[in-house]
Amino acid sequence: ASGNIFTVVQMFHVAGRDGLMPHIFSMRHYKTNVPMMAIMFEIITSFVFLFFMSNIGKLIICVGMINWI
Repeated sequence: ASGNIFTVVQMFHVAGRDGLMPHIFSMRHYKTNVPMMAIMFEIITSFVFLFFMSNIGKLIICVGMINWI
């Protein structure tokens, strides 16, 4: 699960850097060099899914379908 989080954050960062997504995703923290905006986007979307999907089974199916795409 944590490998998926790192992969998705890196994909958002590279897509922002290459112009495929908004440039804000390519921003890195000035001290730690961590892609902060991509991480924040991942956290916010995770909480939105957790808030609206009260059933854990539906959440697992939804995440599985998103990863498949």
